[in-house]
Amino acid sequence: MIDKRTASEAWRPQTFGDRNAKQIPDPVIEPLWIGTRVLAHVDDRAVELRDDAGRPVDRPPIADALAAAVDAASAVLDAYLTAQAARSGVGVHLGPTVELPTPGQAARQMLVGGGRGRRAEAIEALEDRVADLEAAPSEGLVLVAVDLLFLDGDSLLDVPLLERKRLLDSVLIENELVRVGIHVRVPVNPWLPTWRNLGFRSLAYKDANGRYRPGQRNDGWAKATIPRG
Repeated sequence: MIDKRTASEAWRPQTFGDRNAKQIPDPVIEPLWIGTRVLAHVDDRAVELRDDAGRPVDRPPIADALAAAVDAASAVLDAYLTAQAARSGVGVHLGPTVELPTPGQAARQMLVGGGRGRRAEAIEALEDRVADLEAAPSEGLVLVAVDLLFLDGDSLLDVPLLERKRLLDSVLIENELVRVGIHVRVPVNPWLPTWRNLGFRSLAYKDANGRYRPGQRNDGWAKATIPRG
């Protein structure tokens, strides 16, 4: 077990390696958020945000919203403070056997609900929700969580990424200022036009079975530029 206070003071976000994105095995693919990357530490409703240099980040409205959103006694999340996030909705895990949406459905994928692997639920959510990139009113920023590193006294650093994301989806209850990041599986091409139109310029490729090492480079993570349309 990792001491929460030690983690709060010493942990830094894991960084991307030097490999080509095509070399990442079995990747989880995310649009790369534009904003400030933070580790968010929650302990009995007390919240501390620290940037990638370990400096405290003072955002009281977001801290309060995160305290309300985390359905756990304690947690550490890898996240972004960004103005890109949508008003509601969560990311979705679409495995390699899931039927791809039509172009019209893909245009709505930004706000997919569920994220729990059922094709019918994913498609229904794609049809029912419309992309909306208006930032939340408080200071124009929201917190988008992309990973879960610590939960209720237990380290998740050696848990595979895809399982960490499923746990994140189960313990984070979205609200106006807190979101769960989008993630898909290959092939990613149907989503690229929508993400490009929403202002994303890069993708993050992450090994679905990869572990997390705070403050270290990970060759299981790579960035790729979204091609011009």
